[in-house]
Amino acid sequence: MGGLGMLTRFSEKIEELFTVKQTKYTNGRLMFTFLMIFAVVAILPMYFKYEDYAYAKYKEAYQTAQAVVRQYHSEKGEYPTTGPVQWEKEKSLQEFFSEGLTHGRLYYVDAELVPELKNFKYRYIVDIDRGTLYTSQHIAYRLKRWHMGLA
Repeated sequence: MGGLGMLTRFSEKIEELFTVKQTKYTNGRLMFTFLMIFAVVAILPMYFKYEDYAYAKYKEAYQTAQAVVRQYHSEKGEYPTTGPVQWEKEKSLQEFFSEGLTHGRLYYVDAELVPELKNFKYRYIVDIDRGTLYTSQHIAYRLKRWHMGLA
């Protein structure tokens, strides 16, 4: 008989796992829920404002780097590159380019040849077939990850 009683207790414990208990919504719990929802909604505009600020700084640096690289290319007839992109080190770029954005040859921009880029936060990559400049790190903007400045 001891085995049957243990089996009954075990099945009751299993049933308790799948039992839905209705919780009471007290005034304190309702107020806390309302405050949490309000906090999330209030933070969203601040997040979007920060995103705009961060992207504006990124775009300014990107446009400066783009102008410097284009000037170097117009003066020397070639891009200031060090070597081809090492895809095993650029996981973020692989995802970005997996959408078929480019079929060109990508090379790292050499900051030694263009001293204006030495103190920049991002490492730049140039598509030497199209002349498009990218960054190896992405920036989040408008719910997407970008490796280049938008027009």
